[in-house]
Amino acid sequence: MTITNLIQANRIRTLAFPLKMRQSLSRTAAGSLRGVDRGVPIWTASYSTATIGLDDCVEFESRLRELDGVIDTFIGFDTRRHLPRLYPSAAFSDTSTINSLGVNGKSLSLAGLPPNFTLSIGDYLSVSVSGVPLLYSAISAVTANASGVTAEFKIAPHYDPGITIGAVVTLKNPGCLMRLEPDSVQFNDAGRALGSITFAASQA
Repeated sequence: MTITNLIQANRIRTLAFPLKMRQSLSRTAAGSLRGVDRGVPIWTASYSTATIGLDDCVEFESRLRELDGVIDTFIGFDTRRHLPRLYPSAAFSDTSTINSLGVNGKSLSLAGLPPNFTLSIGDYLSVSVSGVPLLYSAISAVTANASGVTAEFKIAPHYDPGITIGAVVTLKNPGCLMRLEPDSVQFNDAGRALGSITFAASQA
C-alpha cells in the first residue's frame, strides 16, 4: 500500500493540518503597520500511526522510504474531515463541478451536488489544475438548492487562477500533493513491543 492508501485506510491519522501563511508585517515611513503577502499559502500536516507492534513500525518506516525522502510526493489530506461533516457514510455522488468563481478570489459556487446537499464550515474540496490536485477549505456553510447548485461561499486559500468554471470537484478524500518534511520521521517508543511513527509533510 502507498502512503496515500494507508491514509485512506485510516492506518494514519492527522494530528494537525494547518494552512501555513507566507506573510510578514512591515511599517510604512509614517509608522503604520501593514501585512504583506509573500506567496501562496501552503497546507502542512502532522501525521501519526496508531500504537502498533514493532514489526509494523519497521514496515511502516520502509514504506516511507518509498518516497525517497523529500523527492517523491503523495496525496495528503486531513483524516479528521476526509468527508463532508454531515455525510460521514459517504453515501452521496461525488459529481460536483465549479459553477462560478467569485471576483475576489475567495469564493466560488458548485453545481452537480445532490439536492439540498450541505457543506459545513471546515469541509474540504479539491480541484485539479493541469493534473495537480489543489485543496481548499470551506470557511462558510452553504446548502445546495433542489437543482444541486449552491450560492457562492467563502474558501481558503484563494482559488488558483488556473481553475475554470466546469472543473471537476472532489469532496470524498479531497487532498493535495505533499512531500515529507526533512528529518521529520520519528519512532515513538510505547514499550518494548509497541510504538508509533509520526511524520510531517508540506504541500508540494
